[in-house]
Amino acid sequence: QEASSFEGLESVTGGNKIDIFNISQNIESNVSGGDGEDIFNINVMQLNADVNGGVGNDVFNINVAVTKAKLNGDAGSDTFNVKSAGDITATLDGGNDSDTINAANTKNAWILGANESLNEKLTFSKIENVNGNDGVDEFTFSEARDVTGIVDAKGGDDIVKVGSIGFE
Repeated sequence: QEASSFEGLESVTGGNKIDIFNISQNIESNVSGGDGEDIFNINVMQLNADVNGGVGNDVFNINVAVTKAKLNGDAGSDTFNVKSAGDITATLDGGNDSDTINAANTKNAWILGANESLNEKLTFSKIENVNGNDGVDEFTFSEARDVTGIVDAKGGDDIVKVGSIGFE
């Protein structure tokens, strides 16, 4: 397919099939995948727009140390792949259904509870499944999680810290 460039738009919305959004420069326009299983490749270090998956099982690939990003999965089982080992400042919202976040292959510090984060500056909510990597992952359960899902360290010499919370 042919790539397109846009300037001066208030929003960009995909159709009802698979849409691939390669975001390689800072944009002010909001982006929505619409219906369908969409792919969002975040390849820019500053992103001043909301990126919304829409309806469908969407994939968000965070390929660089982005700042200001707000990525929303919306409806569908969405996947957030954190591929950059750099300092990411972003907000992820899984939306409805069962969503997953996958960590970069680096040392990761997870805070899990009512307020969840990865490496302090990447905050997330409504993402049920959390996957570490083959390196060192440190999971701190500060309180009970607001969602039910699987936390998988994926190997390595991982650390689990549990506060004064109970498990069922």
